[in-house]
Amino acid sequence: MLPTEDGRHDEPRADNKKGENQLKNPFQLVAYCGIHCGTDCEVFEAAHSDNVESKRRIAEDLEKHLGISIDPSELRCEGCQGPLEQMWFECRLCFIRRCAKEQGIPICTECEHYPCPVLNVRIAESENAPKNLEDIHRLGFQRWFQEKNKIFRTKYRHRIDTKKE
Repeated sequence: MLPTEDGRHDEPRADNKKGENQLKNPFQLVAYCGIHCGTDCEVFEAAHSDNVESKRRIAEDLEKHLGISIDPSELRCEGCQGPLEQMWFECRLCFIRRCAKEQGIPICTECEHYPCPVLNVRIAESENAPKNLEDIHRLGFQRWFQEKNKIFRTKYRHRIDTKKE
């Protein structure tokens, strides 16, 4: 698990009172493959949106491309390193996530095998992961995270509060 901004290793949690989420560990929104869930993931965005059309579109895409029928109001995700029971099912099954957890690394760029063939196949399917991994390698994780988190906080400021308790 990644440390919180102050260096602690707290378990992430979502506090859903009044329909808002509070992330105890904002790093839970960083996938091992380099995707920032809060800025790069359509499912996360739809799950946290008040836009019914956005939710409907994602649900239709899931049915069309994966054969998964889901009520748009049932879209839920708290990030790739968030609580397992609040994680999107594809992320729960992700081989990269499983591998990184077994390796004990917070992100693939810290793996001794980086970049591996499995990661290369996965990020080839992603619009954002390759650039994110390049930026993480170039800027360092902390600086990259701070920049992505600024975008995230602006985008979701009305929905998710990442302040420490």
